[in-house]
Amino acid sequence: MKKQYLIILFLLYIVLLVVSYQQTREYALGQAQIRLEEFLKNYKAIRTYISKYQKSEVYRLQSKGMIGKEFFTPNLLSSTFGARNINKIYNKIRVEENQHPIVIKFASNNPRNPLNKATQKESELLKKYNNEELKNKYSEIIETNNGTFLYYVLPTKLNKKSCMRCHSDPSLAPKELIEKYGDKNGFYEKIGDMRAILLTTMNIDDDLRFAHRLFLYIFLIVTFIFAIGLFMVNSFVKRITKESNLIHILLDSQDNIVVLTDGLNINQTNQFFLEFFQYKSLDEFSQEYHCICDFFRIKDGYYSNSLLDEGDNWIDYMLKLDKEERLIVMNNYQGEEVVFTVNFKVYGRQKHQFVITFTDITELNRLKDNLEDILEEKTKVLAQTNRELEESEHELLLLNENLEIKIADEIGKLKDTESKLFESEKQASMGDLIGNIAHQWRQPLSLISTASSGMLMQIEFGINNREDEIKALDKILNTANYLSNTIDDFRDLIKGNMIKKEFYLSEVVFKVLSIEEAMLIKNNIKIKQNIDKNISLNNYLNGLIQCFANIISNTKDAFVKNDIKERVIFIDANIVNNNVIIEISDNAGGIDDDIIGKVFEAYFTTKHQSQGTGLGLYLTYNIITNHMLGTIDAKNIMVDFKDKQYAGVKFTISLPLSSSK
Repeated sequence: MKKQYLIILFLLYIVLLVVSYQQTREYALGQAQIRLEEFLKNYKAIRTYISKYQKSEVYRLQSKGMIGKEFFTPNLLSSTFGARNINKIYNKIRVEENQHPIVIKFASNNPRNPLNKATQKESELLKKYNNEELKNKYSEIIETNNGTFLYYVLPTKLNKKSCMRCHSDPSLAPKELIEKYGDKNGFYEKIGDMRAILLTTMNIDDDLRFAHRLFLYIFLIVTFIFAIGLFMVNSFVKRITKESNLIHILLDSQDNIVVLTDGLNINQTNQFFLEFFQYKSLDEFSQEYHCICDFFRIKDGYYSNSLLDEGDNWIDYMLKLDKEERLIVMNNYQGEEVVFTVNFKVYGRQKHQFVITFTDITELNRLKDNLEDILEEKTKVLAQTNRELEESEHELLLLNENLEIKIADEIGKLKDTESKLFESEKQASMGDLIGNIAHQWRQPLSLISTASSGMLMQIEFGINNREDEIKALDKILNTANYLSNTIDDFRDLIKGNMIKKEFYLSEVVFKVLSIEEAMLIKNNIKIKQNIDKNISLNNYLNGLIQCFANIISNTKDAFVKNDIKERVIFIDANIVNNNVIIEISDNAGGIDDDIIGKVFEAYFTTKHQSQGTGLGLYLTYNIITNHMLGTIDAKNIMVDFKDKQYAGVKFTISLPLSSSK
C-alpha cells in the first residue's frame, strides 16, 4: 500500500511539473504575441494615415494644379516605404537601448521594391490567403542560431479600384513613379487580389528566459509541497499499518467466530474459528469442508440445514428470520455443545458477500434458565410468605392475655414477614431485570464483533478510509463501556446497598433506562426527558433506582393491559424551595378515580393475582417516605402527544436536596 501511494504521488508530481512548464511557456509566448500585435496595430495605423490622408492631400493638390500630375515620391505616396523607414528608426532606438529589433516586411510576389520580394515560404502563405485557405493571422515559433523568434503574419486589404492607378497598366501611373521604379515591378495587379502580406519576426529569448525563471519558482514551490505531502503520506501509511495490525490483534482476541463467505465457501476467518474447530489454517479446513453450515446441529428451536428446500441457501433463509431467531448450535473440536447467535453484514459490491459473526451465548442461555428457576422459586416463597402472613394475622386476633407484650411480639414478626415480602418482591423484579439484561446484551456483543470484523475486511480489500475506522473503533469502545456499566449498575442494584451518597439525578435516570432498555424496546415505549443535568442529591442512589424501575414497570403493564398503541413516558425534574420535584407521567389510560388513592397500599394491585403482588408501589412509597425523607403521590392527568390527547397518570416525587437521616 505504501508503494502505491508513493507511485501515485510521484506521477502527480511529474504531471504538475509538465503542466506548469507548458503553462509558463504559453504565458510568455502569449505576452510576446500581445506586444507584437500592439506594435503591428501602430504599424497599420501609420500605413493607413499615409494611404488615407497623405495620398488624398497630394491628389487634391494635383487636381488644383498646385502639383504636377506626374509628381511621385515614395516618401509621401508609398505607405509601405514610409512605414518601413519609420520601423528602421524604431529599431535603431531599440538597439541603442540593448533591445532586439522587430523586423517588418511587406512581402509580395510582385513588389515595387526588391526588399519586399517574398521568399518561397512567404509566397506560399500569400497564395493561401488569396485562395482563402488562410483568413486571419498566422504565427509560429522559429529556432535559429541567433535565437528564438516569433514569426507573425497578417493579411492586407484586397486591391481596390483606387489602387489600380499605380498597380495596373504602367501608362496610368505617374511618370515620376515609372522613372523611379520602372514599368515592370508592382504593375499588372488585379482588383480583388491580395498583393502582399504583412509579416514580422520578434526575438523572444527574453520572454522564454522569464518563463524559465517562473517555472523554476513553481518547481521549487511544487517540490516543497510534495516533500511535505510525501512526509504526511508516509506518516499516514505508518499509522494505518499500525492500526491494521491492532485490528488483526483485536479480531483474533475475540471469543467468537468471524467469517467472510458467500454462503457456500468460506473466504476468510479469524483465529478463534481455527481454534474452535482445531485446524491450523483455513486451507486445511477447506480441504474437508466448504461451508460452516455443515457443522450446524439439528435441534428444536435452532436453525439447521434440514430446514432448507433443495437449492436454497442457508444465508437467504436466516436473513428472513428475526434477529432473535437466528440461533444455531455447533460442537467444538472437543465435542462440547455451543449455542451461537448469528449476525450478518453485507460488504463489497457483490450481492452475496457477507461478514458473519457467530457470538457464543451458551452461558447467557444457562444464566437465563437459572434465572427462570430462581424466579419460580421466589414466587413460591412469596406465596408461602403470604400464607404465613395470613396465619400471623389470625393469631393476632386470638391474643387476649399479655396483650401489650404479645402485640409488640407479633408486630416484630409482622415486620420480619413484611421485610421478607419486600425482599421477595425485589428478587422477583431483579429476575425480570436480569432477563432484560441477558436479552439486550446480544445486540451489543454482535455490534462489537461486526464492527471489528468489518474494519478488518475493509482494510484487507483496500476499501477502508480513516474516518470509518475511527467511527468503528469508537463504536466498539463505547459499546464495551456500555456493557461494563450495565454490569456495575445491576451489581449495585442486586446488592441493595442503602448507602447515602452524592449523585446526579440524570445519572439515576440513565442507569434505570439502561437496565430497562430491552423491556422498553420490546414494548415500543418511548422516553421523553426534561432534566437539568446539574441537579444533584445527597441520598440513597440504589433506593431511587428501585423506585423508578417499579414505576416504569407498572406503567408498562398499564400500556399492555389497555392496549395503547402510541406509548410514551415523560420524566421531568426541577428544583423548588430546596427540593427536587420529579414528575413521571404517561399516556397509559389512567387509573379509576375511586381506586387511585389506594395504589400505594400493601397488596393492592389492579392486575390479576397471578400477575402481581401489589407490593411494587408500596415498596416505592416506603423507600421515598421512610428512607429518603420525601413524598410521593399519583393523580390522573390528560397528556398531549402527537397532536392527540390521552388519559394517563402522573407520579410526583419530592426529595430534599440533602438529607441528614
